[in-house]
Amino acid sequence: MSRKPPEALLEDTTFIEAYRRVHTEPAKKYPAPITESQEIGWIAGPLIQENHQDPRFNFRRFKTDITENAAFFRRGLK
Repeated sequence: MSRKPPEALLEDTTFIEAYRRVHTEPAKKYPAPITESQEIGWIAGPLIQENHQDPRFNFRRFKTDITENAAFFRRGLK
């Protein structure tokens, strides 16, 4: 048929490596950001460890007399 022999299908490894390098994200390609717009999202990990006991970073909902009154009012309207 029209199949090429196996020796004609050898891949060019330099082209494949260059293709993969082009499609990787910039943080994996370069040690530091190249442009100023890359500086914004360069370090994607958390800057500090998460602490669920720290009230500065956890904004949990608290029940107060105002929120209870609003919930009671909403239940009465339904």
